[in-house]
Amino acid sequence: MKSVVLDFSNKNISDKSILKYLPLNDPSIIELDLSDNELTQIKFIQNFPQIEILNLSGNNLSSKTDLKTLNKLENLSELYLRQNQIPSIAFLKNSRLKILDLTEIGLKSIKGIGQLSSLEELYLTSNSISDISELKNLRNLKILSISDTKVDDLTVLTELPKLREVNLTDLEDLTPSSLRVLNGSSSIEKIYTDSHLRYTTQSIEYNIRTKNNKEACIVGY
Repeated sequence: MKSVVLDFSNKNISDKSILKYLPLNDPSIIELDLSDNELTQIKFIQNFPQIEILNLSGNNLSSKTDLKTLNKLENLSELYLRQNQIPSIAFLKNSRLKILDLTEIGLKSIKGIGQLSSLEELYLTSNSISDISELKNLRNLKILSISDTKVDDLTVLTELPKLREVNLTDLEDLTPSSLRVLNGSSSIEKIYTDSHLRYTTQSIEYNIRTKNNKEACIVGY
């Protein structure tokens, strides 16, 4: 059976009109893009349990949305929820998720994130989070963005054995000493940080080294 990818992004789709676009119970649909629409509910998604990639970014999802419906997608590996209003992600139980984009969703806590043990990429950009200690359970994480958050303690990142790339831009409380904590990482290869921090701490590119003496590349942009 041929796999189908459906792109219904930016079509002003609402809760009432969604079923006009989607063929019900079609097992061939593995990727669905519904970004930049006007959805507030997603119960219809349970009709597509085989979906592997789902983009719901830029809708009107909130704490009033029955987001637990997403847990019925047992094959889901990529989920994009950016630019909604979802203050908590404790509802997520999808153990197969590898990519999760939570950029600018009004997130106040990452409680529950540790359950998503298969995650390889996680984007927490532009949220009001400060405590990321629960990331310690994400042993498969390779790429992380905590840009434009309130995070200032990076210690937990040294506990992630596969973490290669970290975006630390727009962290107001980040200091040179915060960065030096990453000396304890044996895996980080690339760190994105603000150019002014790089300028005021010119030695960091030289000083930030991994345990195997491989320099981490600090790129200001």
